[in-house]
Amino acid sequence: MIGPWRAVVVFPERSYDVGDTTPYDALIRCGSLHRVYLKDLLGRSGLGLGARLARLVVMDREPLLTEARALIDEQTAAGQRES
Repeated sequence: MIGPWRAVVVFPERSYDVGDTTPYDALIRCGSLHRVYLKDLLGRSGLGLGARLARLVVMDREPLLTEARALIDEQTAAGQRES
């Protein structure tokens, strides 16, 4: 038996979205299809590891390096706590 599913379409920014959702409106209304715009995640706090990793794709160089180092440090620390 197949359980509930969810599809996520990821765009770097809103300008890449074709905008015509008519063929998918039923899926959007029932919550099975979600669109994510990575640029919208910039500047947001409280994101999970996956979202923080994904937004690296659209970050400028300096904040990208800072965020990547922070992610590495956090995961290293978490791994040491689990050991």
